Amino acid sequence: MNALTQSIAIRGVDLSDRLVMPPMASGKPNPDGTVSDSLVEYYKEKSQGGYLGLVITEHAFVCQQGKAHGGQLSIAREEDIPGLRRLADAIHNNGVKAVAQISHAGGAANPQDTGMEPVSASAVQSPRAKAGAPLPRAMTVGEIQAVVEAFAQAACRAQEAGFDGVELHAAHGYLLNQFYSPPDQPSDRRLHRRHFSGAAAVPAGGGGGRAGCRGAGVPAGGAPGRRGRYAGRHHGGGQRTGLPAAGAGGRGLAGHLRGLLRALPGRQQGARLFQRLEPDC
Repeated sequence: MNALTQSIAIRGVDLSDRLVMPPMASGKPNPDGTVSDSLVEYYKEKSQGGYLGLVITEHAFVCQQGKAHGGQLSIAREEDIPGLRRLADAIHNNGVKAVAQISHAGGAANPQDTGMEPVSASAVQSPRAKAGAPLPRAMTVGEIQAVVEAFAQAACRAQEAGFDGVELHAAHGYLLNQFYSPPDQPSDRRLHRRHFSGAAAVPAGGGGGRAGCRGAGVPAGGAPGRRGRYAGRHHGGGQRTGLPAAGAGGRGLAGHLRGLLRALPGRQQGARLFQRLEPDC
């Protein structure tokens, strides 16, 4: 237990100890996704006492079409930044680092919450889908490029709000998880995976922010958290996937996120890493 209470530096981030609070949806944001007083108090209470070195806040949607459910936090708009800054400050004031998890639900999004048609890597129903859920539409290349940019801009907002890093949500059958396509899935899914990679390729760049990725496997026709091939890789449920982006492409924080997305389909390291990024936002 002594090791858990020791400080540690991870790629330039100094944590007071090695205990991390993982992202967990609280349902406390305002109905429009902005930060509420109760959400600030929730993270203030969770980060008190000197027990944690890092808090990863609950997943925030990067655009309206990627909203997973009602009561989810938003990082999709510039007007979200002041509230997110309150959230980061509440955690920092307790001497704890803060990382924002950002996500797009893809085919798992509920049109009743988004008001929009669900989209995915292919017109394939997620194993997590509830009975009667609409079949998602396969994304166009232009839509893929727009989502890559939405993640990059969400990372910029997190940085402007004062977060110490971002974590890409690539688990639980959400959009990034949907792009891990096994060979027995339709060919258009594999084709779109290549387009997703190409859309993220930008000129290489330097250091100053931090990004990581969380991935988990979902077997075809099965339940999340078990080993399987829905994600195209044999991940255990909840496994953290670190993707070092040096050489993957990217200029500054937004560009680095594009490069990190580019690396998603083909590179698993088995350990979560933070990467230094140079801000360009």
